[in-house]
Amino acid sequence: MSHTVLHLERTIDSSHVIPNHPGKCARLHGHTYRFQVWISGPVNPETGMLVDFFDIKAAIDAWDHRHLNDEVDFIPTAELLADEMRARLLSAVLDQVGETRRTQVGVLLRLWETPSGYAQVGWLTRDPEQPSDTGIDEALLEVLAP
Repeated sequence: MSHTVLHLERTIDSSHVIPNHPGKCARLHGHTYRFQVWISGPVNPETGMLVDFFDIKAAIDAWDHRHLNDEVDFIPTAELLADEMRARLLSAVLDQVGETRRTQVGVLLRLWETPSGYAQVGWLTRDPEQPSDTGIDEALLEVLAP
């Protein structure tokens, strides 16, 4: 099956507190978080999908209209929330692609906490059948540009 890159954007509203923060973030406040997700890997020949968009949306929506301090066991900064959501999405993808294709999967996630600021974690993979001459897939470089 072909190597595919999926892209999804999703917005949720949530609150959090950053304990011991020297500024406003020490008080209860909320954000409209915007997730941008890129998932790369081989399509599962049994399902015809890399991952179901429904599963990606469900993982993100689990934090919608929630107080994030109650949802995670760490201080809910943009950096740590991005890393946690990437791990959740990667797990969902790995469950669907099958054991033999696990090393060919990548998840790149941007979590916008404000309209001008985001945390980015993860990476994408290249199609092993179509290696790039430069070692970096030009299409992936476009994805990484803000």
